[in-house]
Amino acid sequence: MDIYHQWQQALLRSACWGGQPSFFYGRNSLKKYEDRLAMVKEANINNLRIFGWHPPEVPDFYRICDELGITVWTNFTLATQAYPKEQAFVDGVLHECVATVKERRNHPSQIFWMGGEEVFFSGAHEESGNKQLMQVIGETLKGYTNIPYGLASPLSSESAQNMGFGPNESMHANEHYYQGGKEYMEEYYPSLDCAIIPELTAASAPNIESLKKFIPADELWPMGPSWAYHWADIDMLINLNYEVFGDYKMDSLEEFVEATQIAQGTVIQFALETYRRRKPKMSGVAICHFITHVPDIKWGVVDYYGKKKTSFDWLKRTYQPLLPSLHFDKRRWDAGSEFKGGIWIVNDYQYEYSNLTLEWKVLYEGQETGVAGSKQVDVALDSSEQFAEISWTLPNNAFGSFEVELVIKDEDGNVLSENAYELLVGNQQAAKAQSLAYLAEAQARLDKYGHSVYRYFPEMWEELEE
Repeated sequence: MDIYHQWQQALLRSACWGGQPSFFYGRNSLKKYEDRLAMVKEANINNLRIFGWHPPEVPDFYRICDELGITVWTNFTLATQAYPKEQAFVDGVLHECVATVKERRNHPSQIFWMGGEEVFFSGAHEESGNKQLMQVIGETLKGYTNIPYGLASPLSSESAQNMGFGPNESMHANEHYYQGGKEYMEEYYPSLDCAIIPELTAASAPNIESLKKFIPADELWPMGPSWAYHWADIDMLINLNYEVFGDYKMDSLEEFVEATQIAQGTVIQFALETYRRRKPKMSGVAICHFITHVPDIKWGVVDYYGKKKTSFDWLKRTYQPLLPSLHFDKRRWDAGSEFKGGIWIVNDYQYEYSNLTLEWKVLYEGQETGVAGSKQVDVALDSSEQFAEISWTLPNNAFGSFEVELVIKDEDGNVLSENAYELLVGNQQAAKAQSLAYLAEAQARLDKYGHSVYRYFPEMWEELEE
């Protein structure tokens, strides 16, 4: 089966590529592309989205994706702006888009073209020539390629709906991160109802080895303003640590960095599994990003220097084509309460499995609780189905966390796939109240100092005033 028809049948386990490995083209190399795309394959990603903030990639990128069996969704370089309606401008855009297609259309990895990135996103966009421009690009490209074309992403923002698009087409799932604690992941991600999510944001700090390459030694810890200069949303990272751990994890640089990476991985696991269980209603989800092209404290699961974060391992596990998956309504459970969950299997392969063994167990303080089970199952091709339920009554004096482990084995007892979850002992409402309190403090600093480093380091402002 050719790569295009495989894509037609399978859910996109996607990631936004994040731009060329370095913002400065002279610092890129074939080896960088080979190394990073090998990591894409290792992470079980079957699609890369090149979105409109970055130019379409170099020929070697598409060639390597051809060889690795990674499909590519290419946005044209049209993003966020309100574009004019004048014909001279439109003609220039069409010339560039046609040239882009001609140079890349013979790569089997290139399976989807898209006009714009966040171009149906504001009142200014509604009044601009954006919709007409995206439509005429699609009509023009019919003369050069039969690969599918989409107008833009997302298509279900408020402005896009005002422009005639439906409420359940595509959404960007970025607000859990940017709200900084207003909604927990269990509230936010399940509430989004759409066919595809082209962008899902979570962030973390890179490894300390990498931080030392671009953060001055005297600003590593406690954090100095160079963190903010390199895109760190410090309050968001701190509050996300609390959401995931019930602790801000601020006792040391090592603790903080590790926590942010595990927190990013926890968001990736919860969000992506939520949407993978919805297939075939949902056709794909793309994390934002896989890499970044500058030294930063932001989205990538592989940093600028090509070093994997801990979150890479969570993504790799979450994107296993054959995946045991746990559905649960919240991450915190009160001592003495009954934890309940549903056990699913997601199969993205184009073949079925017979006589598999699905196993599960609950552990507390590293010890088995006695809650365990197994079931013989047949798994249909390209499917998502719940096979079992699990429950465990927490001890009245429980504290800390507990784990749920899932395993799929074949007829010979060989492990095909594994998954694991860490859930917290605690009160969900009390934790949410604490997150909202921290968010209020952060918002007060933002209101006073604006989007500047001073909101993280108000003492700098006071020094200036003196």
